[in-house]
Amino acid sequence: MLTGRSTDSPRNPSAKNLAKDYDTFTRCVRQHSPHSKIAGPGSAFWPRIGEAVKPLSNISSTFLASLEEKIDIVDWHYTPSKVAARQ
Repeated sequence: MLTGRSTDSPRNPSAKNLAKDYDTFTRCVRQHSPHSKIAGPGSAFWPRIGEAVKPLSNISSTFLASLEEKIDIVDWHYTPSKVAARQ
């Protein structure tokens, strides 16, 4: 399981640690199934609060920048609120 949790901080996942987990996973998949696609973690974005899924809030840009092994798919959802739609 890819958790992004370091051994010294098991309750605080970080974008950089998650990227390291994904690098390990990606290398393994590419070695055993070179044509498989690797999908990154999903993210949701609200106009007024940004990425708000705890505990992995606002990690997408740092996660992507920290990857050594590039992934094929990033799942990202923009969720406008009703209030934003009325303005």
